[in-house]
Amino acid sequence: MKRIPQLMLSLALMLAISSCSDEPAAPESQAAPENGGLQKQTSVFVSHLSGPTNSATGQAIFRVSADGMSISYQLIVANIVNVTQAHIHLAPAGLNGPVVVWLYPSSPPAAAPAGPVNGILASGTITASNLVGPMLGSSIANLVSAMAAGNTYVNVHTTANPAGEIRGQIQ
Repeated sequence: MKRIPQLMLSLALMLAISSCSDEPAAPESQAAPENGGLQKQTSVFVSHLSGPTNSATGQAIFRVSADGMSISYQLIVANIVNVTQAHIHLAPAGLNGPVVVWLYPSSPPAAAPAGPVNGILASGTITASNLVGPMLGSSIANLVSAMAAGNTYVNVHTTANPAGEIRGQIQ
């Protein structure tokens, strides 16, 4: 019985990765770009979420836009009940840190639905105007640098675990 939500989460993750961006896929054969054949790559970051005491799990997928001005995301969860909030926090693995981006709801205050959640909890686009706390006034490049350095994590909060039910470092 437990395998069905895990299978649903895996399928949702595969779908999310393939559809997380609104940018059209590049054709397989292109003329060489004017910059000597170098093409700007879109960065993708993933966070695998779990908790120490239950079967709740999740995945967060972040795709940096080609121009580096925004990050599209999807937050997918399974076996979690009474979610109140979800954020990106600023801290290395094993430490707690301040909120730098609201993922769910997209901005405070929380208006949580009661009951179980299985599937996409939140999706959207992060821009510099969404940065809060110590990143308020920063650029998306600053957030991407912190993500690349392993200094950010996703935390999903519930009524039963207000400090966080499931968590995962962004990689």
